[in-house]
Amino acid sequence: MNSILLMVPDPEVAIALQSMSLLELKRRVLRSIHLDRIWRDDKNTASHLVLRNHPCHSDLVGISLLPGGKFLVELMNERLSLTNLAAQKCVGSVLLPVQKCLKQVEKPFVALLSGHEVGFVLPFIQGNVLTVTWGTLHIYRVDTLSSNPGFHLIVDINTPLGGRMRHVAVAGNLLAFEYERRHRNHEKFIVVRDIGSHKQATMEWNNLIGTIWTLEILSERWLLVVVDAGMNLVDISSFDMIPCTGNFVEDLRHAQRAAMIRIHEDERGATWWEGAHPGTLVMSAPRYLGQPIFLGTAGLYIVNDHHHTPSIPTLSMPFPLYPTKVLQYLGFSPKMGTRRAVSCPIHFGALQPPRLVFCAAPNGDDFDLWKEEDFVISEVDLALWIPPMYYASAFTYDEASGRMCIALRCDSGMGVVGLIVVDVR
Repeated sequence: MNSILLMVPDPEVAIALQSMSLLELKRRVLRSIHLDRIWRDDKNTASHLVLRNHPCHSDLVGISLLPGGKFLVELMNERLSLTNLAAQKCVGSVLLPVQKCLKQVEKPFVALLSGHEVGFVLPFIQGNVLTVTWGTLHIYRVDTLSSNPGFHLIVDINTPLGGRMRHVAVAGNLLAFEYERRHRNHEKFIVVRDIGSHKQATMEWNNLIGTIWTLEILSERWLLVVVDAGMNLVDISSFDMIPCTGNFVEDLRHAQRAAMIRIHEDERGATWWEGAHPGTLVMSAPRYLGQPIFLGTAGLYIVNDHHHTPSIPTLSMPFPLYPTKVLQYLGFSPKMGTRRAVSCPIHFGALQPPRLVFCAAPNGDDFDLWKEEDFVISEVDLALWIPPMYYASAFTYDEASGRMCIALRCDSGMGVVGLIVVDVR
């Protein structure tokens, strides 16, 4: 039963698991089994959904459910808010220590830190009227268990002018990202930092190897790097971790070289795929270190670390690289979750009623035995519940509880006009 609960991370469950009563343990396992059945009941999925309106802010930029589905992080133009959905109450907030010339937020996400703590990762670009920009990365530890819940800033990184951070990955106590120094022949580096000790290693990146499309931290040892020509593993344990000086440029002076292990070769690369690289992350969810990574737009790739042995992680490709039904759905819109995934296609300005696409993966970890016909795909059109001329501007989903949230806009230019909470009964 423990393995069923830990397959879909929920820190609150993980913390209480050892002392959890048998009755509560059974209740949670049965709930997980119930959700699996609903995801596979492609003819009746809609009948299990319950939609309700939730108060919202017109300047809402992004939303993220924390694991367990009880709390929602709301990103506004100048602040973060932590909302208890059951009480419909803000229980914590923080002003973003950024200039008002904030230009662009780049895919904020929730991550599982060490010690079953939850982090909120916020990469963004700042700039001024002269279009001189720099990258900023904030990581907040999100406290929902104490009497004073809220956000605690634990990482604050600013690049020099003209610098750019991309492909931020966070898992456990590790942070990784690509840095491009545009004023020096577009030099590129991969930075790996230990969040707790404030030590980091910088790896020189040779552009001849190819453009980086995805970085993912698989375990405390392995970093997955997806490039034009395929997928590579970098052994993090081979790096010499050096204390950060607080000076971003100074820390780059200690750049190291690292050997890469190619686990997948794709000679066609991103050009053949017309910009949608087949190794781009498409099924995403907060995950514990060592859990499998699900990737792919034109195919499904599963990278699994056999952490109980010293062997190199393995790559599984359950079905071929051509646009079959499942792959079309996978590539259409990024999905949240892995075993029970959901997507809500975002069409800015298209004025299309939101719809949900559910994807149930096969059971077990024998990935090489998975077949396309074992996946169950279902669609739910929300036009019956949501007024016409409204469209989804943001979406978030928690795999552990099955809860979803959708931010709505319309063509009136009023910003976000509604927030819908979708539960599964």
